[in-house]
Amino acid sequence: VISSDRGLCGALNSNLFREAAQLPANTKFFTIGKKARQFLSRTQRQLVADFTISETAAFSEFRPVIEAMIEAFNGGEIDSIEVLYPRYRNTLIQEATLTPFLPLNEFKSKLDALLAGEKALAHDDREFLFEPNVEDILGPLLDRFLKRETYQLLLDGRASEQSARMVAMKAATDNAKKLTDQLTLQYNKARQAGITQEILEITAAAQH
Repeated sequence: VISSDRGLCGALNSNLFREAAQLPANTKFFTIGKKARQFLSRTQRQLVADFTISETAAFSEFRPVIEAMIEAFNGGEIDSIEVLYPRYRNTLIQEATLTPFLPLNEFKSKLDALLAGEKALAHDDREFLFEPNVEDILGPLLDRFLKRETYQLLLDGRASEQSARMVAMKAATDNAKKLTDQLTLQYNKARQAGITQEILEITAAAQH
């Protein structure tokens, strides 16, 4: 789960946690962000590891996260890897999105989108030669692909967080200005009523 470290970003985290609450009870979680860690602790869910990543979100900081998940997957501790993050749609919309990565059969739809020429390849009977061999070439390729793709989701989540916080702060500022205007108007009315009352009292006293 990729969440924020701080609040004041609207419904971004609550939307994430609503999706997380619908996952099976035996789900094991790796978290990035204090808000996700606090939510999982509060709801007593299985938190395997929590990682802290700075605002710059360098890839070197993120690498241990995906490596820990891949190690747990290869060791049989977990049977799938899915990333729940706030997907950036535009400045006003950030969607809580669950993206599967492993095993690959759950990730097939994403691979289909990446391999636009897959149908053409299915009818291609040419022989492909790999040197030194298929395992040495495609083995590391999958690992690197997973790291880069999941890292992209982290960056997407960071963009969503900043956008949501900007919108939330603008709404808070606008509401504060509106409230200030209303209170100023009420104050001026009360002040004017007080002055008018004093004038009436002085006038009445002078007439007597």
